[in-house]
Amino acid sequence: MKTYIAPVVIFILLLSIIIPISVSADNILTISDGSNDVLDKDANEISYPNLDISQVSVDRTNNQVDLSLKLIQGGKILDSGFVVAYSIYLTTNVNIYEAMYSYSETDLSDIGLSGTGVLVTAYKNDDYEQGTEVNVKSYSGIGDNELVISFDLLNSYEKCITIEGITMFLSDLAGTQTYIDELTVDSTDFPTVEAGGTYYINAKDKVTLEGSIESGNPANYNWLWTIDDTSVTKETQTAQHTFLIPGTYSGKLYVYDNQGRYREDSFTVQVNSTSSNNGNNGDNNEPGFEAIAVIFAIAIALIILRKRRQ
Repeated sequence: MKTYIAPVVIFILLLSIIIPISVSADNILTISDGSNDVLDKDANEISYPNLDISQVSVDRTNNQVDLSLKLIQGGKILDSGFVVAYSIYLTTNVNIYEAMYSYSETDLSDIGLSGTGVLVTAYKNDDYEQGTEVNVKSYSGIGDNELVISFDLLNSYEKCITIEGITMFLSDLAGTQTYIDELTVDSTDFPTVEAGGTYYINAKDKVTLEGSIESGNPANYNWLWTIDDTSVTKETQTAQHTFLIPGTYSGKLYVYDNQGRYREDSFTVQVNSTSSNNGNNGDNNEPGFEAIAVIFAIAIALIILRKRRQ
């Protein structure tokens, strides 16, 4: 019996060269920054390549994200100093994650701080007073010109919207010397987004959520509908969902591009209860046709009884 294993392996190798395997671009978001834009304590722009951010990015595989912050030049900033901090902010449809790596040549135990380490905190609804600490799977430090911090998102249905970065150096607790570089995304020229306001439906009926933008081609943007306190997400401009339980539901529509720019708008769904006494799928507070017929029949009967008594 002949074996065909070797030819098959060769064919697969040739196929991999002709059709390279790559990670989907939808899972990677990279934002670049200019150079020589580090600010001193007087807001003057200076050249400080060890603090100067060149780009930040997020690479998502399944539920794990790898956050990266690259500098113009690597290496430690000074042989001594109070603290140096590198922060990466990842915005999703549920949380804002702050991943911060810091190191210090000064003993900070007296003020309750550790000298070197990494901390990832998730904040919900922009509430920076209360955060949830996230387990860090790995981090690289900043020995070279790139910092990488890896962790799992708290929810599998979270989508990465945008990413930003901040680096900061403090010479002492009083901030005698302060240098900072921020890489932020400007969304001021991003078109306004409309989620449709308030929708009214009955329980067990489908609601059609219709989003719109002020200008531009809707096909050029990513669309994401979310319903608060649920795992429901819809990634189309027009989406449908069935609510089984009466009540008032709130949510958000996110529209974003591959440059980290985005807009959001809130919406509400008012879900009324259904009634077996009517067939108009309306509010249960309004009587149906059958109820009106019964009331009319009772009124006629009362009129007839009164005439007989007369």
